[in-house]
Amino acid sequence: MTFTFESFEMRRRAIAFADVMFGVADTLPARPQVSVREQLRRAALSIPINLAKGCVCEDDQERSDFYHVAKSAVHEVVSLLMLSGNGGHLSQDIYRQHYETADQIVAMITDAMT
Repeated sequence: MTFTFESFEMRRRAIAFADVMFGVADTLPARPQVSVREQLRRAALSIPINLAKGCVCEDDQERSDFYHVAKSAVHEVVSLLMLSGNGGHLSQDIYRQHYETADQIVAMITDAMT
């Protein structure tokens, strides 16, 4: 059996991005970044979860709501990456790489909403 949302490329990209963000969170110092680490994990996890929920909605407004939450979570991840970079825990090159991936995911979600 295959779930409908499994065939969507944006969801696959979001899961790969979440996996990478979990790895980034693991590299952050345990203190005082503990809240940033956990928030990064939660925000990254929220992206594919809300995309999966939205993909199966028959109601356009409900689907759009889930996609908006997913986009907001991407923006939250980027903000947390900025904070980590400002704290000296993430290089500018790594930040730029993740920023570009996040931007691509937001574009995919935006396209799916139209």
